[in-house]
Amino acid sequence: MLRTHHQGPKLLCALQKAFGIASLTTVQKTKKIPRLLPSIGVPTLEEINSNIENFLAPEIKPPPTPNANGKLPGNILMFDGVSLESKCRYCPEEHSYRVKTKVESFDSIEQVRVALFEPETEEEKVCLAADATVVAIASYAQTDHYTPVPIVLSPSDNTEKGKELAAWMKTVLEAYRKHPFGAALHGDIWALASDGAAPYRWAKHELCMTHELNPLSPLGKILRPLCRLNCFTSEHLVLATGDPKHFQK
Repeated sequence: MLRTHHQGPKLLCALQKAFGIASLTTVQKTKKIPRLLPSIGVPTLEEINSNIENFLAPEIKPPPTPNANGKLPGNILMFDGVSLESKCRYCPEEHSYRVKTKVESFDSIEQVRVALFEPETEEEKVCLAADATVVAIASYAQTDHYTPVPIVLSPSDNTEKGKELAAWMKTVLEAYRKHPFGAALHGDIWALASDGAAPYRWAKHELCMTHELNPLSPLGKILRPLCRLNCFTSEHLVLATGDPKHFQK
């Protein structure tokens, strides 16, 4: 799929002849290929649930095997930015609400054009997205299906603040926790991870430093006696973490 998207069908045909791999039409007929639904504006619960449905269904991503105690292994929820080619296909979540994102008539197209190229005021301006925030989930212990699975792609213009990011990241966590193909099938989220960008750090602190660990809980009995250990976590015991290479910078 990646070869077809980036280099076209001719390269794919050459690879098929060289390595004897199946054709794209054969793969499409025999295997369901999920498609990620990008968000238009701030990610909504409906968009997040749609991607969870598409990517975490048991026929797409088999669930992990419970351990000896019957519990599922935990997951890490990761989010980071990726670069986008700035073109009219992507408007950022920060101010795409200023125009109609659904094409209903020629006037709605004209409204987008004016907001992009001929805005009369800064309040009417809409720019093209420069990158996108991607949210993916991966298992800590599932070695047979270890690859991270994306569940959110949200175009941005790099002006989003930590408070706004934390608000919709909370929606992501709640959607996964409540969806039948989420925590019930694939296990709880144990950690929230990102690089060291300021909005990301703010969001993790806002989400993962709200509740002090119960000293009477099994984990609290072990950790609370440890001197000077930070025992704050989220309501559902999600910890904030990061890429080790960013701690060394």
